[in-house]
Amino acid sequence: MKHILFVCTGNYYRSRFAEILFNHYSAKSNTDSRSFSRGLEVFKANNEGPISKYAHSYLRDIDLEIDMARFPKQIDEIDFLISDEIILLDEAEHRPMMAQYFPELVDDVTYWDFQDIQFKSPNEVLPLLERKIRGLLKSS
Repeated sequence: MKHILFVCTGNYYRSRFAEILFNHYSAKSNTDSRSFSRGLEVFKANNEGPISKYAHSYLRDIDLEIDMARFPKQIDEIDFLISDEIILLDEAEHRPMMAQYFPELVDDVTYWDFQDIQFKSPNEVLPLLERKIRGLLKSS
């Protein structure tokens, strides 16, 4: 089984959305891939609850069940070791964090360009991220 790790800053909005959506579509298409997600700076986040209200609303609108008991998780070195593919969701934001926390791995991951909520509206980001995830599944 292939394990894909989605990473954002707080593991609250983009990476959680990507994880849930990827696993849903992967199960529907019977692929041998699963994902999980983590955050680079969960310890700095001021999150309210287990998942962003924007991600929750989008997923609910497409009839997906969400694990509301699972709160954001901080990334750890073991997460890199157990992953076959590692995707950080915004290169401009996350490359410097990788250089700070995991400098030896900064060039060993894939970077996407999905900006956080203070820079781009969830109405723009989430549909594009959904398309990117569907494309990733087709190539898995």
